[in-house]
Amino acid sequence: MQELLGRDSKDVLVPEIAMPDVQQEMQEAQRLLTADVMVSDETSHITAVNIIKRADEYIKRIDAKFDPIKNPLSTAVRSLNALIKELKEPAETVRETLRKRCLEWKLAEDKRIREEEMRMLEESNRKASEWTPLDDSPQPEVMIPVLPRSTVSGTRKTPWKARVTDVEKLWAAATKDPRYRDYFIPDLKALDAKAKSMGSMMNIPGVESYQEQTLVIR
Repeated sequence: MQELLGRDSKDVLVPEIAMPDVQQEMQEAQRLLTADVMVSDETSHITAVNIIKRADEYIKRIDAKFDPIKNPLSTAVRSLNALIKELKEPAETVRETLRKRCLEWKLAEDKRIREEEMRMLEESNRKASEWTPLDDSPQPEVMIPVLPRSTVSGTRKTPWKARVTDVEKLWAAATKDPRYRDYFIPDLKALDAKAKSMGSMMNIPGVESYQEQTLVIR
């Protein structure tokens, strides 16, 4: 049985997958897990190295056993995600465009209504203040106007966010007050690239280049 992912010439066929028997591998993994050795002399060192080699071989066998399953699935998932993106993109584009236009209109309309309500309130206050007992008409009441608003959509404020408007001012504040230094995160990826290219010659204040020692199994 096969499941079809895709369409037209881009179809990706994913066969129904039966998981392989891994009982033997699970038992071997448990044996490796219990093969704990305290390295304190040459003999225990040799024993530990042999266990490391067994673990390396075990890991390679696991990868080899599951690669025929994993690789087609990874390809299928990439194709599926690309198809989903292609299908959703037009709807997402028109949605965001119209949401922006609706929000702009809603904000402008709410402002217009508020200004009109304020104008009507001021007019009502003016008429009330100008009335005297000598007037033929009854004393007008001050009415708080409420104009109809759209019920199709509304507005709400999202949680507060921050944006940097002047990085130089933030940097200057951080040099004076340690509390602001948390907002400057070192770019370790860029620093690692610099250390890789310059080695011990790298000279950046507050940064050092270093090399970790790793065990080489012969």
